[in-house]
Amino acid sequence: MLARTPVESGRKIVAEFFPERDLAFVKLFAQKLAAAEPGVIALVGAGQGTPTLVFAQSPGGLFDAGAALKATVASAGGRGGGTRDLAQGGVPSASLIPELLARAASAARAIG
Repeated sequence: MLARTPVESGRKIVAEFFPERDLAFVKLFAQKLAAAEPGVIALVGAGQGTPTLVFAQSPGGLFDAGAALKATVASAGGRGGGTRDLAQGGVPSASLIPELLARAASAARAIG
């Protein structure tokens, strides 16, 4: 997936929704993407179980996964949080996830 993701302002932003996967899968997926190379921002969602978002970045990046996730899920009536490099949270409906990921990706692209 990283091989086909374009570099934008020195970063690779991956935003992906997995409607048939759960939190454990997307959390591991996001962590592996962020660890694979510098400058990666992973914004992923799971539709199985509790609809969930996980945001992760390569260590030392400018993106604040915790703050971005908290703002994103709060806008949809959900809750969550985490650190600068890894955060997770739930939203009321899986149908909200694609739009939330698109908004988070736009915000990530706008970072200096």
